[in-house]
Amino acid sequence: IIDQIETFKNVDNGFSIRKDKKDNHKDILPIRLLVLKGDDLTFVTDGRLGVHFAQKFIKYFQESFDEIKKDNQEPVSACAGVAITKTKYPFYKGYQIAEQLCNRAKEEARKAKNTKNTSWLDFCVIYGGTSGNLTAIRAKHYQTGSQELYFGPYLVSGRDINNEKNIINLQRGLKGLGDSEKWPRSKLKKLRTVLALGKAATEEVVSEMKARGAQLPEILKNTSYASKGWKNERTPYFEMIELLEFYPQWLLLCTGEQAETQNIK
Repeated sequence: IIDQIETFKNVDNGFSIRKDKKDNHKDILPIRLLVLKGDDLTFVTDGRLGVHFAQKFIKYFQESFDEIKKDNQEPVSACAGVAITKTKYPFYKGYQIAEQLCNRAKEEARKAKNTKNTSWLDFCVIYGGTSGNLTAIRAKHYQTGSQELYFGPYLVSGRDINNEKNIINLQRGLKGLGDSEKWPRSKLKKLRTVLALGKAATEEVVSEMKARGAQLPEILKNTSYASKGWKNERTPYFEMIELLEFYPQWLLLCTGEQAETQNIK
């Protein structure tokens, strides 16, 4: 965060980094540590940075252990849950949902095949007036019949490119849908609406949009996601559209493979 503080201070990026008037006018970092006990870590930050910072922490945590582990030691893994809430949302409820999201990520890690000691992340955007636990929230707002509008948890560590839940695919989708020329807000709003109506309504509109040059970003080759919006009663695009508001496009350059090729920390 300190390495990128000048980027965060750029007004065009939409963040307000204030000065600490009592401490030599130092920059106030956009993160506050709340819990650091045992193997638990909890922090609060701007909602637009939650997923990014959680992913970065897992990455650096694993790299730090790799530097000191002995030859016979297994690599470590970590899971994260990110609850994105409004400022006035009851904080303790937000904390509970974040914990439930982390548990969902752990469940995915335990049952994942060929991905031993991998790290996973799950997130949820909580709107005003939303109540209940994670299961109730998703049943009410992220399901249409037997079809699911949530796609995670996402695989953070490892290079399993054939895993459709690899977070790299999420970032690729965010970059594609973030192209305002191909996907203006009106089209994104329309896509979000038809996704909530289910597979049949989505396929019709996706075909119409494709004819007008707005093809859905590909998740994996030889799947029906880009052509139909759905596969096996699930869609990745509803979560992508929701996260677009909370994941600035320039941050995508600081994550994953692009960060390695461009030497961005």
